[in-house]
Amino acid sequence: MLVSDTSDDPEREREVVANLVAHHIRGLLVSPTSGWLGGAARVIRDHQVPCVLVDRLQRASVDQVGVENERATATLVEHLISRGHTRVACMAGRAGLSTTDERVAGFRAAMAAKGIPVDEGLVVNGESTDNGGRKAMRMLLTRREPPRGCSSATTP
Repeated sequence: MLVSDTSDDPEREREVVANLVAHHIRGLLVSPTSGWLGGAARVIRDHQVPCVLVDRLQRASVDQVGVENERATATLVEHLISRGHTRVACMAGRAGLSTTDERVAGFRAAMAAKGIPVDEGLVVNGESTDNGGRKAMRMLLTRREPPRGCSSATTP
């Protein structure tokens, strides 16, 4: 088993997949980047390599394993609201990732279900990195009216 971290770079992902395919791998588990359809997916399709997408679900006819991100995030936000927090922040992950979109949708759905308007200044991008998360949290906590609760929609 080989593991490669492409740092969510679609071109790097395509290169890694092409290199693995050139070495006659028997299958792939891929947590796809936001641009995988134009790169890695084509290599996989052209070489008919068995593939399973993990975590970041796509509109593609391949096997996929994922998590109920939207419902899980909504449940978290509902819990914060039930504890009296109405200024809830959402630290989003990298734009374009299905996990980010699903988690932000769950955040928004929970706020709407409770009739609480979303303060767009409390929806920040943590870029799915440690440094991005720290920067986003600093930005939230130094606001004149900081959040009272925070839903993290980032990916590790």
